[in-house]
Parts: sequence; C-alpha cells; structure tokens
Amino acid sequence: MSSDWNPPGKERCRFLLLLLLPILLPILLPLASCDTVPSLRYGVDCNRKNPQHFEQYSHPKGKKEHATKEEVEVIVLDSDEDDHPRTKRSRAGEEHAGPSSKVPRKEGARAAPSMEEDEKLARMLQEEELRGLAASGAARNGRREFVADGRGFWLFHTDGIEEPGNEQAVRLRDVVQGDVLWAIFTNYMVQERWLLSEIALLSSIPRVVFMYPFLSSLASPPSSSSIVRYAPPTPQYGVHHSKVMLLGYNTGVRVVVMTANHIHGDHYDMTDALWAQDFPLKGEGEERSEFEDDLVSYFQATQWKGTTLPCGSKLDAQYLRRYSFKNARAKIVASVPGRHQGEKMHMWGHMKMRRILSRETFDPLFNKCPMVWQCTSIGSLSEKWIEEFTSSLCEGKNTEGKNIGRPEEPPHFIWPTMEEVRTSSKGYTMGESIPGFSKNVHKPFLLKMFCRWSSGSSDPQLRRRAMPHIKTWLRFSPSSSPSSPTRVAWILLGSHNLSGAAWGRLEKNASQISITSYEFSVLLLPSLLHNDSDFSCTCGGRQAKEEATLAATTTLPEGNGKKRHLSFFSTISCRESASNIEAPLPLPYSLPPARYAQGKDTPWHVDNEAAGFL
Repeated sequence: MSSDWNPPGKERCRFLLLLLLPILLPILLPLASCDTVPSLRYGVDCNRKNPQHFEQYSHPKGKKEHATKEEVEVIVLDSDEDDHPRTKRSRAGEEHAGPSSKVPRKEGARAAPSMEEDEKLARMLQEEELRGLAASGAARNGRREFVADGRGFWLFHTDGIEEPGNEQAVRLRDVVQGDVLWAIFTNYMVQERWLLSEIALLSSIPRVVFMYPFLSSLASPPSSSSIVRYAPPTPQYGVHHSKVMLLGYNTGVRVVVMTANHIHGDHYDMTDALWAQDFPLKGEGEERSEFEDDLVSYFQATQWKGTTLPCGSKLDAQYLRRYSFKNARAKIVASVPGRHQGEKMHMWGHMKMRRILSRETFDPLFNKCPMVWQCTSIGSLSEKWIEEFTSSLCEGKNTEGKNIGRPEEPPHFIWPTMEEVRTSSKGYTMGESIPGFSKNVHKPFLLKMFCRWSSGSSDPQLRRRAMPHIKTWLRFSPSSSPSSPTRVAWILLGSHNLSGAAWGRLEKNASQISITSYEFSVLLLPSLLHNDSDFSCTCGGRQAKEEATLAATTTLPEGNGKKRHLSFFSTISCRESASNIEAPLPLPYSLPPARYAQGKDTPWHVDNEAAGFL
C-alpha cells in the first residue's frame, strides 16, 4: 500500500470496519442474541415462551414465529372433564395434539431433534447423574436401587426443589431396568422422542406398545420396527386417561401405575408419583386372582387386539394370565367407557371402590375419620353426584361389624389456590395441567371443602412450589400428639380426577353405572401388606430383605426440622392385637390439610385472565 494513500473520511471508516469486522463479529453476535438459560436439548437456542420476552430480545430468523405461534396458541388441558367434547388442546411443544389443535408447522420452525440426538443426550445426562450418585454412595453397580414390592408408592424426582426432597424420589429410568423383553405404555399424553431419550434402554426393548389417544395428529413419530401404537376408542365426551406401564421379563412382569403423563413437564416440573410391584410366572395349577381378572378385563375393554412378540407369541390381554398376581399388595380400581349393569356394574368406577371397601375391616379409631380428596381436574358436578360418590368412599366396617361412617366434617379437598400457582416454580405455566374451569370450581358445595396445597410452615416433601399432578384419595386418623404417627386406613393412587366421566354416574334407579373415560388406579390397604412376596424381576428373582425393609419405612420431614411418621394401621382378624404397618407413603401435603382462609384464598381456575391461557 502506498504511503501517501489518504482516502476521504467515509472510505477510511469503511476500510477500517472491513479490517475489524472479523474480530468484532464473534464478540458482538452473542450480545445481540437472546440471553436466557440455555435449553439442554437445543443448545444456545432460546427456550422462553412469553411473547413479551420476544419483544425485548432479538432471535434467529424463524425462532420468534415458532415460539409465539406454536407454543402460545397450543395449550394442554390434561382433563377428563365430561361436559366438554373431546377437543382437548395439546401442551406446547408436544409431539401430538388433540383433534381441535392441528396447528400447521410454520416455515423456518426448528425440526424435532432426531432419535440419535435424543439418545446421545440421554446417555450423557445419565452418565453425569450416575457419577454423582456413585460419589454420594447412592448408586450401586452403576444404577439406582429400586424396589418394586408394592408396599407403598414413590414420588418422581422433581427439579427446582431442595435436594432432601428428592432423596427417596425416582426417575422413570430407575423403574425400567433389567432385560426387558416387552413393554406396554398406556397414557393420555406421550411425548415419544422425550420418552426414548429419558429411558435409553427403551430403544433396545424388542417390542414396545404405546397406547394413547391423538395418534392421528402425531407429527413425526420416531421410526422403529419395535414400536407398535394403538389408540383405544372413546365416546365423544371421554378420554383415555389411564397411566399404566407393564414390563415383561423372562421370569415375571412389573406392573407400574402412575399419575404422570409421559412428558418432561409432568415428570420433572410437577409433583407426581407411582406404585409398582413385580409378579412371577404362575405355578402349575395355580388359580386366577382378583388382581389378574381386573387387569385382564381392563385391557380387554380397550379393544386392543394385541401384537406379535419376536419369539412368535401373541402379546394381548390373555397373555397376562401367565403371571401370578395372588400376592398383589394393592387392588385395581379402573374405569372403562360404557353403561355397566348387573355384576359388571361393580367392576368399574366408584362402584368398584364401594365393593372393595365394603369387604374390609378397619380399626375403630377410623370411625367417622377425615377423608382427603386430592386431584388436578374437576368436572361439571352436582351435589347429588357428590353425595353418590362420597357414599362409595365411606364404605367399610369396624371390628364390631358396624360401618365406619361418614366424616364428621366435609372432605378435605386439596386444590391449589391462585396464589400458590402464581408463586410456583414455573408460575402460571403449571396451571395448564390443573384444568379446573371457573364454572366448575366456584360451586358453593365445593368451596367449603377446599384446602391449600401447602399448609403454613409444613412442607412434607419440600414440594410447596412444585404444583400437583399427583392424584390421591384417602382416609386417615389424625395424630394424637407430635410424637405419634398419623394412621391411614386406605389410600388410592392413580389417574382418577373428580368427575362423573372418570368415576361414573348411577342411572335408572342405581341399576347401572355410566362411565365415559378410561382410568386406572390402585387401592392400597393394610390388609394386603401382609401378602408374602419378595419376588423381583431385576434382583435375581428375589429382593434383598434389607432393601425391602428400607423401602418399607418412611420418615417425612415436617416444618422446622420436625419428623412425622405416616403409617398404615390395620386390625388383623386372626389376631387379637392390632398391627401397626409402616409403608412408604410420602404424601406431598400435610395431614390434616389446611382449609382455605375465607375471603383470602381463591381456588385456581385455568380460565382466569391473569394466566392468559384461554
């Protein structure tokens, strides 16, 4: 370059800019992009959904359009409500949507990650987690211990809570272990790519059955010859809401009943739980059991014709009769669509619950004891139906042969307040999965029942800010002193919410029950905990006694460092003395729950203006 070169000012600036551009670009570009917490799956891509956020920050081309249209317009209502046609809209970012929410993919929208990317991510996360578990002594032989003995239930691991709250919690991949030959996943929502990334073992199982609705709107399902999909038929006002997982092994089957949809948000952001028990193959000449008949009848009611296993056997409802369920530590309470009469009337819904409880004997301390209802969806209800439903849950006799009777006060109906949802770990977003509509929630006979999700300083499982998706129903005898345990007569865990669609309605002078949805729950009773079963599908056929003992004891942290024991209490008919049975019942709320403060607490409803969902 000539030493006497002296260009005009504008050209000099342009020349200097060209020289400095390669140096400045790497520095300036990150500053101009979105500064948020990076998404694990999408790297530096923004994972925010609030439209105001996109007004404040610049984003790559196509990002704003994808986030605001596809994720704001498409909202989930995980509901089994019976007063709305089956036109539920799907949660933002899910792989499927309800029939009414067919939102076309926008140009420039990011394609879903491939199965290879998902599996790579899952392996990386699991390796990191196992390293941490091994360092703390919580992992043995490279995996977390999980005991599927049916004695109680487990909470799912929840992100964003204090670590002690997850000490006894599990992840789905903790449950799917060993040499699984086949698996059946039934649910209301299934995010298949996420599920395959969450459970790396899933891609190696020879036959996997996904049973859930909305298959017709599945955008880009993972391609695999081992996966079979089926959508159970439902009436217009019904849904397939059951959340059951069956894992088949050479030696037996693992039955898992959950409260969570198979999506990331339910498993890691909200409070959910599962029950599980392993069952061996039948012995020669062994008779059928009630648990077996109920399980087979449920899958027959879905009208699933089955699938062929790689070994050539046909996997269908009847295939389950090869397993021995005689030592089940829970009873099945399921619902299937239809108008059921005669003996079938007592097989489903709240009439099944009524029959089971009517045959149980409870200690006199449960006479007129309190009742808890805790669920995450409310249908269109009447006082007449509430009376019908409550009657079923009040069944049961004491040792004198008398009915234990109705509670002396209204049921404790745990339903989050507006403020609890607003101040939760994800704010109003968590309210999407608690779809109670204002017209259904604000009914006088319900308002007098409502209790808060959290109670003052008490936070038993440190999940005050993790909103519930768990569903529990129980009767309990309050603790007489801080040092004495709270006794539980029975507890139901599963998919049932409070609606006629889920539990059924009596018709024609109580000669039939009408149900419109599929549901599946398990009823835990003290009388069943005495069933002698230490079989395991994954521990060499037998569960170690010390592991079973550890799993059968739970101490729940109470406010200010206090400890509270929660246990079953049963009267054994063949013995004169009562038996106190400890079982893992990690209830994420206090007993008794705290009633709403009159004039202060307002029940959450999904169609409120502040949340902006509808």
